[in-house]
Amino acid sequence: MSFRFSSINLGCSKNLVDLEFAIGEILKYSERTPIEYIEDPEDPETDYVIVNTCGFLSSARAESEDTLRHYDRLGKKLILMGCYVSVKDDNFLSSLKNLHSVVPFISYTTIEGLLFGKTVGIDMSAIVRAKVAMKQSKEKKLTEYLNSIGEKSIKNTGSQEMGKNDNIRAKIAEELPLGCRSETYEGSTANEETQDLNTKIEVISHLPKKAFVWKGDEVRAYIHAPFGYEYLKIAEGCDNSCTFCIIPQIRGKQTSRKMEDIVKEVQVMLANNIREIQIIAQDTTRYGTDLYGEPKLFELLERIENIATTPLWKGVVEDRGIGSEGEGKHPIPPTPLSQGGIQDFKYRLYYMYPDILTLEHVQRLKSFKKLLPYFDIPFQHSSEHILKRMGRHYDEAHVEAFLTSIRENFPDAFIRTSFIVGFPGETDADFNHLIEFVKRHSFESVGVFQYHDEALAASSKLDQKVPEAVVNQRMKKLAKVLDEVYAKHAKAARGKTFSGYVMDFDEKRAIIRREIQAPEVDEYDEVKVSAIQDKELGIGKFVEYKL
Repeated sequence: MSFRFSSINLGCSKNLVDLEFAIGEILKYSERTPIEYIEDPEDPETDYVIVNTCGFLSSARAESEDTLRHYDRLGKKLILMGCYVSVKDDNFLSSLKNLHSVVPFISYTTIEGLLFGKTVGIDMSAIVRAKVAMKQSKEKKLTEYLNSIGEKSIKNTGSQEMGKNDNIRAKIAEELPLGCRSETYEGSTANEETQDLNTKIEVISHLPKKAFVWKGDEVRAYIHAPFGYEYLKIAEGCDNSCTFCIIPQIRGKQTSRKMEDIVKEVQVMLANNIREIQIIAQDTTRYGTDLYGEPKLFELLERIENIATTPLWKGVVEDRGIGSEGEGKHPIPPTPLSQGGIQDFKYRLYYMYPDILTLEHVQRLKSFKKLLPYFDIPFQHSSEHILKRMGRHYDEAHVEAFLTSIRENFPDAFIRTSFIVGFPGETDADFNHLIEFVKRHSFESVGVFQYHDEALAASSKLDQKVPEAVVNQRMKKLAKVLDEVYAKHAKAARGKTFSGYVMDFDEKRAIIRREIQAPEVDEYDEVKVSAIQDKELGIGKFVEYKL
């Protein structure tokens, strides 16, 4: 038996982390069966395709269905996971001829079942008892029942070295570094011989959704390691009640990871040559509230700051040479762990909300030496009238003081934000307020979204809808203002020297991600090779260059 698979990620970076863990879970069975990862999901050799979906917007759900339909027509066996699972259209799924499995958030332990046709760690009789008991007592949580099933842990302490590049068609049964322990579970199941795997998954998918939170010692495939960065998810779900958002419905309430698990994964990342850590959650500022009774983001950052860069194991990271240069593949340059592994690393924070951040917090951030001065703050609007209708809890005075404090305390700050244009009730005055807000603060990066009603979102029930023609005009006006802001930033950067990571290159030019720029969301710099100080280029190499 062999398992030749590929994957497609349609969701955000938070969703991508789940996919990386799922790939890692699959790869850990490579000693039991031949497993091959193929970059191109349309490759004739690809048998299975993991489609990691998004369900946040109706357009995203449509994209998920279009993607599933496309690969179903190609005859690929489809493994569906991601946010679409929580809002799936059962009629659509039943129309697919090659839907192999649906993997809900609650049961990634079904992955062994995907490979070997059996279910691991799911006691169906216990789940049925849990559902009955939950109806009888609403005060208890489903997780308490699931934890009482009586699973026993089996730990595998094997470690392998890692490296998959998004642009590599790799055969990684052995090459991809897993670099940490994994856990699987065994448990007795009721009538396991006669129950079909998909039937079991269907039963689980009807339980209340609870997003799975990975631990630091579980296997993960760090697919961005060749470029020197990776995402670190510190919490799942969200406690906010923004009227335009359905994330709490999809992913549930906030579930934070324990600090010790997060710190453990950071150590694993450093041992795998990851030099820049991207800290993500639906709301990083509220990290730990569910675990510790109050936000603990700053306490977590202190522990990350104090992590020693000594590797988890001694020796040299072996370059397993995934592919050859002639095939356009880029092996990961080895780092001698015997010389200390990653001697320095940096991290950035995403999804910081201003409602609970104070000016004192900004001052405290200055003490973190490894923190990149990158501020990802999704304001969504500037008008208090619209913010109130959005369910956002901050006012204009606080936002102005907050932004001023950032600029004063971090002269090299890079501020990214996002706005929704055409939200129900947005007047000309509200939109003009937003335009002046953007001009005044000259943000380095802005994401703009045109409002559309989402049937599952509370905002769809609001009155005072803005005509589509008006929204389109406003989008064009804001885009013109942003072009002017970006032109000023580009002019100011001309002739200056920056440092960053090589993302791609040829004999004449290179694409470089400036260190302060976030991967995948901010624009990269295209420069001549002659403008780079180090002429020996490589994917993921940290270089200095002049614009």
